[in-house]
Amino acid sequence: MDKGMPITPTQLMTMQPGPELDEAVSEELGHFVVTKVGAWSTDPVAALKLMDLVHEHVNDVGIMRTIDGPEIINQFATIGEEGEATIVFTNSWMESLSKAFILYRYGFTGEYFDPRFQEKMQNASKRIVN
Repeated sequence: MDKGMPITPTQLMTMQPGPELDEAVSEELGHFVVTKVGAWSTDPVAALKLMDLVHEHVNDVGIMRTIDGPEIINQFATIGEEGEATIVFTNSWMESLSKAFILYRYGFTGEYFDPRFQEKMQNASKRIVN
């Protein structure tokens, strides 16, 4: 499903919630419905609409908040069937859903984490070794 993704998964994961991410979501939604650019990554009402649209036109979707995970990745969204799902972990379910939708649309499956969490995990192992 190579559609010539304009950015890499790493670049997408570093994108902050807001207009640029919302525009990317709206562009992908345009393949299914006519819609204006919404605040998909920051507004709960818009994000719930996005969740409904993804469920209706793309695949199963779910959002969840963990109670025992690190705060930086305690809210995640998943799109797709087990084994072929795209799962994004951030500290905002709206951001996670927006990013999961774009990644899924471009055929990227697996787990994606907020880059700040990955950086902290890499630095943690350095501190333990030293």
